[in-house]
Formats: sequence, structure tokens, C-alpha cells
Amino acid sequence: MKKHIDLFGVFNILILVLIPVIVSILFGFTLNLIFEEFSGTILMMVLTNAAFLGGGAVITYIIARQLLNRLNAVLILLLCFFLIFGVSLTGFIFIFIRDPLLFLVEGMKTLSYLFINFLFILAITTVLTGNLVYQKQLGEKEKTILAEKVLRMEMERKVLVSQINPHFLFNSLNLGVSLLHDPLTAEKVFVRLSALLRYSLDAVDKERVSLEEELEQIQNYLSIQKLRFEDRLQYEIQGNGSFPLPPLTLQPLVENSIKHHMKKKGALGIFIHYGIDGQENKLEVYDSYEEIKSPMIGKGVGLMNVKKRVEMAGGTFSIKKGRVSIVFTA
Repeated sequence: MKKHIDLFGVFNILILVLIPVIVSILFGFTLNLIFEEFSGTILMMVLTNAAFLGGGAVITYIIARQLLNRLNAVLILLLCFFLIFGVSLTGFIFIFIRDPLLFLVEGMKTLSYLFINFLFILAITTVLTGNLVYQKQLGEKEKTILAEKVLRMEMERKVLVSQINPHFLFNSLNLGVSLLHDPLTAEKVFVRLSALLRYSLDAVDKERVSLEEELEQIQNYLSIQKLRFEDRLQYEIQGNGSFPLPPLTLQPLVENSIKHHMKKKGALGIFIHYGIDGQENKLEVYDSYEEIKSPMIGKGVGLMNVKKRVEMAGGTFSIKKGRVSIVFTA
């Protein structure tokens, strides 16, 4: 972006250098043609004036760029006018001092040329400076829009995480209460529940966590559920490598399996596989029933929240053949 802006500025400066020279010479020849005579003196005056106005236009543009963040658009355009006017007047005085007879012999021709050329160069410089101001205002507007978008995404992320908290808290507390008849087991539950609570509270202020942190917490959650369901629940966490992901990505998916399948007869197996495949960080979560389908997204809080947070983090969330697949580009 910075290179683009610099190139744009160099292009404008080249225009401001070339246009005064070219236009001044063309105006000079036009005046000679109008008066049906060629004057070398006027041609020298044309080149002198072109040098003054070209230099003044470049100086005006550079100063305007430097003052963009300090002055508003109206003041910058007024400054542009007075600088060009001042340079033009200086050039007029220089030409007069250098050749006073020029104004006596070619007075009307000279004054007409200087006035028309001044107006034209002023118009060109004002347009380019105005465009510079417009680009600056446009850039500020884009920055504001981007900042608002980031703020909305951050607020939405925190809302999504906070929506998950009551869900697993309710289930985990009920589990701990149901195991109070066994103090040792209940103690294990509440120690692991404490770690889950701490992780959940910290998650609201984090955009990403390491895979190790996430797996540690899901291990706490599954071990609590294992104590409750015993042999009816089996789980496997397997993989290699590590990568960042949104906090509380795994727990809603695991809770979803337990909620829908532990009421059925037979054992439930939950599988979490992860790894790095080239430029992709992959995470797959599924259970032994493999009944989850894409239309289920949106029917409950868990799946939709995980999908949104994964996508906000730049990943993809999909359900294929009863398995949840999450992919982040490395």
C-alpha cells in the first residue's frame, strides 16, 4: 500500500513538472501565431515562466502532502492557491527585472500570456492537490470502516464464546452433584471442573489458543464424563503437531455427541484426530454413530457457534459422512 501511494505521488510530481513546461511553450507559440510574428524574447519569457510555475506546482504538492494530517481540505486548497499565486508573482517580477522592455514592447501579449498560463497551472495544481486530499479522506474512511468491522467481529466472538459457557457449566455442575455420594470421585470431578471454569473464563479474552491447551481441557471434560458413564463412554485423542485455534472449539462438538447418543443402548466412542498436512492444519471430530449432518447446523447453539468462530478465525468448518472437519491454512 505504501509503495502504491509513493508511486502515485511520483506520478503526480512528474505531471506537475511536465505540464507547465509543455503548456507554457504551447501558449507561447500560440501567442506568436496570433500576433503573426515570432519573438525569441517571448520564448525565453515562456521558458522562464514555465520553470517558475512548474517548480511552484511541485513545491505546492509536496507541502500539501506533508500537511494532510494537520490541516483540513479547505485550508490546503487555499494554501495551494496562494502558493501558486505567490510563485507566479515572483516569476512576473523576475521577468520584469530581467527585461523591462518586454512589457513596454510586448505588453498586451506578455500580460495575456502570463495571466492565462497562471490560471491554467493553478487549475491543474488545484485538481491534483484536491485529488490528494480526496485519496487521504477515502483512506481514512476505509480505515474507519475496517476498524468498525474488526470491533464488530471481536464483539461477536466474545458473545459466541459467552453463549457456550452456560451450556457446559450446567452439564458439568449436574455431573459433580450426582457424584457427591463418592467423595474421591467427586473431588476429581470438581478439580477438573475448576480447570474447565478457569479456561472458559480466560477464553472470552483470547482469539486463539494452542492446540495443546484445547486438548488438555477437552481431556478434563471427557475424563469427567468417563467417570459418570464408565464403560459406556470411550474416547481417543490422537495426532501430531500443533497449531492455534479458537478456544472452546472441541467441547461443544463432544457435548453434542454425548447429548444425542448417551441415551442410546451400547457404548459411545468419541474420536479426535489432528495433524498437519502440507499447508493445512486439520482437526477431525466424530463419534461411533457418525450421524451428524450439515442440516443440523443452526438447530442448536453449539454447532453454529463453533462454525462461526472457526470461520471468523479464517478456517473452514464442514460436516462430511458424519464427521466434523475443521481446517486452518498454515
